[in-house]
Amino acid sequence: MIGNLENRIRHLAARFRSRLSSDRLDQVIDYIDHNECGLALEMLCDFLEDEEVTIVVEEYDEIIHLAGAMRLDQSSGRYADLHRRQG
Repeated sequence: MIGNLENRIRHLAARFRSRLSSDRLDQVIDYIDHNECGLALEMLCDFLEDEEVTIVVEEYDEIIHLAGAMRLDQSSGRYADLHRRQG
């Protein structure tokens, strides 16, 4: 299951290559490489919010699905903020 989550977060992060800096994406990947998938996803969400990146419904749905799979607190502000960033 962990490997699948790692791959899904990597794939999700790759979707933002043109919308987030490589430095920020490298930080996300570094957390994945250190088996910190939850932190990687949370950091990705924070970066998306910090940079005011517009996301599509499919990206938001994947973020929420991954957060649920890792039992992260989906009621936290970061997910509500991303919900408003959908374009």
